[in-house]
Amino acid sequence: LLSESSEAQLIELLHEARPELKLERVEFAKIQVNTGDGGAFPFHFDLPSAKDHRRLLTAILYLNPDWEEGWGGEVELLPFPFPNIKVPPMNRRLVVFGANTVMHRVLPFTGA
Repeated sequence: LLSESSEAQLIELLHEARPELKLERVEFAKIQVNTGDGGAFPFHFDLPSAKDHRRLLTAILYLNPDWEEGWGGEVELLPFPFPNIKVPPMNRRLVVFGANTVMHRVLPFTGA
């Protein structure tokens, strides 16, 4: 869980990037920073361990204005039975997909 001050800061950043979201609460959030040393995630579903979880969607908001093509960090989605999709992590891009229905990974980030 986020502290109230951390939640307020996260909501402020999200509002600056995507004001149309009109968020009031962020009860659970995972914040990840990939640096240029090859940070990545293998293929997985976003499945919470709690029995009473309610997560249906995963939302990724990129906040990296200096990202350049070729640096990596793309999220690759496997939306079976459709073709795989690689989404570049462009600044202010919001990617939303089914948390427990779309396998995905983050490709290694090698940029600055």
